[in-house]
Amino acid sequence: EFIPLAEDTGLIQPIGLWVFRQACAQLRAWKDQGIGSFAVSVNISSSQRHLGFNAQVAADIINSTGADPTNIIFEITESMFLESSSEAISWLDQLKELGAQLAIDDFGTGYSSLSYLKQFPIDKLKIDRAFIRDLPDNAEDASLVNAITAMSKSLGLELIAEGVETTEQFKYLHQLGCQNIQGFLFSKPVPAEKLPDVIRQIEDNSYSK
Repeated sequence: EFIPLAEDTGLIQPIGLWVFRQACAQLRAWKDQGIGSFAVSVNISSSQRHLGFNAQVAADIINSTGADPTNIIFEITESMFLESSSEAISWLDQLKELGAQLAIDDFGTGYSSLSYLKQFPIDKLKIDRAFIRDLPDNAEDASLVNAITAMSKSLGLELIAEGVETTEQFKYLHQLGCQNIQGFLFSKPVPAEKLPDVIRQIEDNSYSK
């Protein structure tokens, strides 16, 4: 309920700018601590584009915080595909020119098609957790995830499975060739200062090898 209300009122712009600045500042802080070899994803919406968030605004924040833009992933929702205009595509192209990457969040729940994936400058697909939750027992979800995995490989897109909570899900996705997972199997959300300990625990765990 929160995000649509923020978009309707225009508050998504100051909120989005604050979130992006905080993410960039935290990236730099982690790098200074010697744990900067990973990326941080930041959600952006088409509403923010209309309200003035662009590559120049992003570049100013990146430069002022000292963040490495190659460690930033902008996540967009499939609803942006409804705006498959040259302006929207140019907006995304300019964000990528900063050195950042682009990911489609919650893939499979909205408006995706192969033509959109070809048209937009996308680097990553994130499979929505709704299709991961009942793996590997649900045959329909398994077939869909298998197809998305094969499609991402053929298009040269990096794949991320959202909502992975069990070792069985992890093993099934690994067998399919899914490169990345996100979910409580690794860790529930933690404060930034606890992240180094979480990373060390993941690196020591056998399922990460």
